[in-house]
Amino acid sequence: MRTFALDVEQASSLPEAVCQIGLAQRVDDTITDQTWNVNPGCAFDPLFSAVHGITPASVATAPPPGPVLEELRTIASGHILITPSDIQRKSIQAMLWDRRAAALNVTWVSLSDVASRVWPGLFDHPSIGLTQMTVLLGLPLPGLTAAGRARTMLQIAAHAQTVSGVPIFDWANDATRHPAESRLPAGWPQKRKRSAARKTTTLTKWPYGRITAQSIPQKNPPKGRKQL
Repeated sequence: MRTFALDVEQASSLPEAVCQIGLAQRVDDTITDQTWNVNPGCAFDPLFSAVHGITPASVATAPPPGPVLEELRTIASGHILITPSDIQRKSIQAMLWDRRAAALNVTWVSLSDVASRVWPGLFDHPSIGLTQMTVLLGLPLPGLTAAGRARTMLQIAAHAQTVSGVPIFDWANDATRHPAESRLPAGWPQKRKRSAARKTTTLTKWPYGRITAQSIPQKNPPKGRKQL
């Protein structure tokens, strides 16, 4: 099983609006990478283009997402795929779902989860990104492209493996986002669970129109209030 790292650039806030995919792979001590420009087939948000420099003209002749996703499937199928966080995984899954394509057969690993458990308390803040990670760990700064950041992720993952002694595969998350905690050493930092005070109500699909606080039947309605 080989280890890859993946990052994306977005054309807008839509998860499936990916305009660039960067993939890096480590073989022994050598890291190689490749980049796919993608024509997302949607409007570009100027704010996003101002960040990464990719415009509609940049991807006018680029392939649509379908062929790029199938090439990615061919390369990474059956292997480990590291992403900075769950956002990139959800973007790839949204692209596949938008085309009714099968999910990738890969072992997903969230680098943010790995870092927060290898270095507890150091990378727990949501604003900590790859640049801050590399500075704090004394590693080279990440590149400006998706592929450049993917190369940096492989370096951080290798550093985490050296420090913790836990193989990258044992940090893997499955498609339903459950960490493989059972394979970690006894006493190893576990993913923190949300406290009872911060739990929120989960609303499911409701067949009777718009969901409101009044439209959800209550098991024991307060006295004087009629059960709908």
